[in-house]
Amino acid sequence: MRPTLPVECDIEIVPLPSQTPLGSLIVFVIDDTLIAHRLVRRSGGRWIAQGDGRLGPDRPLEPSQILGLVSAAYQNGHRCWPTSATRVLTVFWVARHWALRPVRAVRRTLRRIAARLL
Repeated sequence: MRPTLPVECDIEIVPLPSQTPLGSLIVFVIDDTLIAHRLVRRSGGRWIAQGDGRLGPDRPLEPSQILGLVSAAYQNGHRCWPTSATRVLTVFWVARHWALRPVRAVRRTLRRIAARLL
């Protein structure tokens, strides 16, 4: 989850609240791997997460894949997240997801065109 969480930090996970706000760091399972990414939208009963350092979202998640929320992160025994800037950065990362949607759509279209030409 770089740049928000440092590499090899320890995270504290809490159960999901009844209303999980967009921008929350969620922990979920894909295959046998635990992943912490940001909740950026919901679609048809599924949740869409995206790592802060990634340009595109993950595949939609089923509710059964989501284990909880990251409530804190620690590195070398010291709390490193959340910080005083967390609220502002949360808005930035969610807005970035929505702002990049048209870019991702154009890239998908160009890939389809290129595949037809080759």
